[in-house]
Amino acid sequence: AAAALAGAAAAAALPYDTVLLDRRIAAHPAAALHGLREAAGERLSAVALIEPAERRSVDDLRVAGFDGYLVRPVRRRSLVRLLGDAATVAGAFHIDPHDAGKPAARPSRRAATVLRVLVAEDDEISALLARAVIEAAGHEVTEVRDGSAAVAAVTAGDVACDVAFLDLHMPGLDGLEAAARIRAHERVAGRPRLPIIALTADALPATCRATRIAGIDSVLEKPVAPEALRAVLSDLSARHEAR
Repeated sequence: AAAALAGAAAAAALPYDTVLLDRRIAAHPAAALHGLREAAGERLSAVALIEPAERRSVDDLRVAGFDGYLVRPVRRRSLVRLLGDAATVAGAFHIDPHDAGKPAARPSRRAATVLRVLVAEDDEISALLARAVIEAAGHEVTEVRDGSAAVAAVTAGDVACDVAFLDLHMPGLDGLEAAARIRAHERVAGRPRLPIIALTADALPATCRATRIAGIDSVLEKPVAPEALRAVLSDLSARHEAR
């Protein structure tokens, strides 16, 4: 099934960049990898998922042509870091960062500049990537999956946050309405204005006008570039420290 998908993607001129191959479903990983690359018509970056006891077979994976491995249960930061390395550093065999004793370390934190970040995003992959960038910058993250949860987290005071990132298109209560309700609560409760950043693939002028009306401070276009997210966090952190 994976080979069929890889072939179809290549035929549509939308080839995959990397494959994560679960060792449990590949009795012969070398043959499975060969079939995937043959179907794709080009060399896919390939990372094997293995059990802890299979570390002894790592050399076999290297010989088979894999670009690296991750040990199950996969750590979030190890996944993000190794996939990035495998996609950008060709010709090397990348070991699980945790095994290397270098698990996607956070930069040292300075309490005065650490932000408490709320991310409201229903897409798990987008949320994962946002969390990876935010935590790598030394900040704390709370995730929710819809607008109602975001409003509840802010207005009930269950989550202390310094900035909220809201996806505009979430099930139930969308990001626009969530922002409007947060602003209404601030006015009634006399609370300070929370910086709210919209996340959306729809950055058309009409959408941007709607975000301003809802009380959203700025918009980041999806897929969000890590550099853009880091720049926003850096600016907010500097302002927070200056208070």
